[in-house]
Amino acid sequence: MPGLDDFRSKYPQYNDMSDAALSDALYNKHYNDMPRSEFDQKLGLSPAKSQSWLSAGASAVTHIPESTVEFGKNIAQPFIHPVETAESLGNLGLGVMEKLGVKSGSEHEKYADAFGDFLVKRYGSMDAVKNTLATDPVGMAADLSMFLTGGETALVRIPATTGKVAETVGAVGRMVDPLRAGGKLATAGVAAGE
Repeated sequence: MPGLDDFRSKYPQYNDMSDAALSDALYNKHYNDMPRSEFDQKLGLSPAKSQSWLSAGASAVTHIPESTVEFGKNIAQPFIHPVETAESLGNLGLGVMEKLGVKSGSEHEKYADAFGDFLVKRYGSMDAVKNTLATDPVGMAADLSMFLTGGETALVRIPATTGKVAETVGAVGRMVDPLRAGGKLATAGVAAGE
């Protein structure tokens, strides 16, 4: 990986950016699949300070459009390539069963490992969570919504207080669900156009 000086010599339009701003932009746009400390080390930078929640939130606002487009692509993928999607889900399921020892063999474990790596990169540390919020806010909202609404379904069967907690968790999950929010906006737009 070339250093910042090499990058600036190729792209002089970035000469007015500070090292911190340029390295943040490069990391968030192209290298966020590797740990930030490894990225900084390869560039020869001193270790980066942890991103603040305020900074992650501000970055999230600027990344909403591209995150929305990526979310849309991810939603369309199963419909555009249903066979590939079914095969991928099947391989993941078989990999999990092999990892748990329910199924013999290990040829599918790589799919479970890849999914585990994906989750660790997105949510495996507080810095990873902040980076996910900063670079993929819509995807993070979808992940959070899935977790929270799944929690509602599982917990609502438990009586008394826990059932009420489940309803609250589910309500929060429905509020952050980007599909529901998009549907409400579309419905409001149609109603306003009448």
